[in-house]
Amino acid sequence: MKKTKKWIYPLIISGLLLTPAFSANALIKKETVYTNLEYTGNLLKSSVSNHLFINSSDEIEDETELKNILNINGKETYTLHKNQIIWKGNNKDIFYRGTLEKDLPIKVTLEYFLNDKMVDAKDILGKSGDIKIKIHFQNNEKNTVRVNGKNTTMYTPFVVTLGMILNSENNQDLEINNGKIVDSGTKNIVVGIASPGMYENFGVEELKSLEDIIITYKTTNFETTDIYMVATPKMLENTDFKIFDKMNNLSKNLDTLKTSIDTIEKGIKELESGSKTLANGNNEITTNLKIALDAVKKLEAGSKELKSSIDTAVSSLNKAAESIKNANINNSLAGLNSLKEKNKKAKNALINTLTTKTNMDYQTLMNYYKTTLINYNGTEENTIYLKINCELILLLDANETTYETLINKLTPLLKQVESLTSYLTKINELQKGVNELNGGLNQVKNGLTKLYDGSKNLTNGANTLQKGVTTLSSGISKLNKEGITPLTKYGSTIKSYSNKTKTLVNLSKEYNGFSSNNTTNTTFVYKIEKAK
Repeated sequence: MKKTKKWIYPLIISGLLLTPAFSANALIKKETVYTNLEYTGNLLKSSVSNHLFINSSDEIEDETELKNILNINGKETYTLHKNQIIWKGNNKDIFYRGTLEKDLPIKVTLEYFLNDKMVDAKDILGKSGDIKIKIHFQNNEKNTVRVNGKNTTMYTPFVVTLGMILNSENNQDLEINNGKIVDSGTKNIVVGIASPGMYENFGVEELKSLEDIIITYKTTNFETTDIYMVATPKMLENTDFKIFDKMNNLSKNLDTLKTSIDTIEKGIKELESGSKTLANGNNEITTNLKIALDAVKKLEAGSKELKSSIDTAVSSLNKAAESIKNANINNSLAGLNSLKEKNKKAKNALINTLTTKTNMDYQTLMNYYKTTLINYNGTEENTIYLKINCELILLLDANETTYETLINKLTPLLKQVESLTSYLTKINELQKGVNELNGGLNQVKNGLTKLYDGSKNLTNGANTLQKGVTTLSSGISKLNKEGITPLTKYGSTIKSYSNKTKTLVNLSKEYNGFSSNNTTNTTFVYKIEKAK
């Protein structure tokens, strides 16, 4: 079956039922309209069979437009005056048949194609090639109704179910746009579904395909087969209207979710900007410390380059000190602790919302995600909502771990940074004499090495944090754009369709028959004859 928006078909199609509940206090009348069509859809003949459910020996008053009425299951007699028919009851159900010249509510048209060229089915009998059979349904039951305070044209809803059988010997690679193909080995059983008028009722492009059933296959010996169809206008009962209240609540919940995710996305963007600033500052510190350390190592190469190396070291260390001052590591540490707490609060708030909504504790919720939700690819909105928020919790949890790691690395480094001034003093003292060079230089080199190594760890942590936050930011934005925003739009669309759908249900219930206006249930049975 051709894929379509999954949230629309369950809303409109799943409620269509063949048999409604009957009232015991009124005449129960079941009507079946049998119609034979040519292979092109042209009408050959129609007849109507009525079943009156009788529990009385009194006279039974009925209404009918039928001609040539025949009692087909008993000897009860009747009198007919215009459209009123009175039966002599005998406590037995009455079955009677008649004819009626009247346009059917569903008009059927068939078109045949061989190798993408429209043909008359008779002209290609016995031929081979790519076959396409297009069965078009036109709903003629047009009504003017009030929806949302406006006059609106809507069609009485009909669901048409189609069935046909093609042998597997001559026919292969069967496909159908709205239905299913069942291969029994020797035969292909084709089942299709259509609902003409739904596109006009809702204006949803995806529903337009429900006006046609298109069957394609490859054949080595084309022949037509009898096609049977059943159409019914009956839909949901009044007790099923609770679904629309649930859809309205869903729309409100999706709006709340959209507002929350927008707030989270804004906070993540601010966090991403801060992490980039921190990473850039740490990179500058590490670079200057590396220059200073390399300069100190050169001092060990020989006294000839001592003066130049000391000058370079002093200059570089001054730059490092300035960079450290500009980077303001102490405030960065405080900022990281603040970000960590905000991250933690956001995670706990989300956990509290989900555990309250699902009545699960946190451990049970996350076990449910790992065992069930993580691989869920379905369309149920509440399940998608739960899966998305569990993934968000995991992202925030990972982010909290990154903050903790970075703080643990930054804290000892802050103490090492505070010793940089003493290193600068010792290097200045080296300029006073070569005799003091070796001991002081070695001490400076060791200190700088530790400082440089710590700075590298800090830089790596800051870069990791930046990448993680960037990934998180990208994920939140993608979640908002591709998940939450479309869901919110779908929720609004569903809400806007609820009144139309209720009206559609009423039109279904108000359909009182083809050959009269007092029928409890009407079923249309079509048979499309073979081309010969």
